[in-house]
Amino acid sequence: MPNNYFEKNGAYIIAIAVGLAAGWFDLLRLNWAINGTILIIAGAALGYFFDKPPRSLALTLGFGPFLLQLAALMFDMMPSFKQNLFFSLLALISAFIGIYTGDLMRKSKKK
Repeated sequence: MPNNYFEKNGAYIIAIAVGLAAGWFDLLRLNWAINGTILIIAGAALGYFFDKPPRSLALTLGFGPFLLQLAALMFDMMPSFKQNLFFSLLALISAFIGIYTGDLMRKSKKK
């Protein structure tokens, strides 16, 4: 039984923090490949080190960029080069690939 909140939900807190960081990098107009790589590597690490349901971890990680860009749009801070907010939902693909890869690596190591 976890003793505190972070022990119980630490994986989700780390996932949303990395997702928000990837969204921030996207707002800085960095290459999309950097964001995808960040999400895949972080997803693989989260899937490998935490025994949580992969689907919920991937959704938490993948919605981070969308949430940050939605907040930027709401506060009228969206850069002019961002044409469509919903392109940030493509981060879900990288997050799912990374999380399930890490989960498969952890499961194959147990055998």
